[in-house]
Amino acid sequence: MPMLLVSPDRVDFGSDIAAERVYKETITVTNTLSSPVVFSLRTSAPGRLSVTPAECSLEAGETASLQLKLNVTHPPAQKSPRSYRDIVFLQSTYFQQKVR
Repeated sequence: MPMLLVSPDRVDFGSDIAAERVYKETITVTNTLSSPVVFSLRTSAPGRLSVTPAECSLEAGETASLQLKLNVTHPPAQKSPRSYRDIVFLQSTYFQQKVR
């Protein structure tokens, strides 16, 4: 079982990705531990994908909403909605999790 429950576990911004646009999605993170946790968030493509807030603190059982923002300056090379396969890393002193 993961330390943090992330919903949805994969984010799809859709198949109609256009240049010079910003796309937003929200994910929720729940602390499944019996103690508080502090974690930071970073992405595999910081120029294109960002997450707010960049750091989060959750008590046991607490849930937070995080915003993902995809900033498209160039359209994907392929005409496929899966052309961007970026990852969001949730990292604490004790663990690291990934969201695609």
